Amino acid sequence: MWTIVIGIVVNLFVSYEAYSSLLELQQLELPVAIADISLYVLAFFWLLSVAGLVLILTGRKKAGAIMVIVGSVITVPIGLIAIIGARNVIKSLGNDLDARRKLAPRGGATPPSV
Repeated sequence: MWTIVIGIVVNLFVSYEAYSSLLELQQLELPVAIADISLYVLAFFWLLSVAGLVLILTGRKKAGAIMVIVGSVITVPIGLIAIIGARNVIKSLGNDLDARRKLAPRGGATPPSV
């Protein structure tokens, strides 16, 4: 979980640095629209990652992890931090599912009462 949080914070810094670099390039006769569009694209993907983190914290882990992965793709070299964390969350869900399947009754039997 902490890997995802650290990855999202690092993605914010990388996105800010990319946007500020585009603003510097704008002084070299780069069209104004490119810097503005890049700001919206970077903000959208970062907010998608944050929304995925919120979903993970509220219990919808698989959907949240997928959103974190999609949101981190735009900053791929550094975005791998959050992607690896989200992948670990999805892997842990698979282990929980296997454990629940082993405990489930088979052949129409009723589960034991508590």
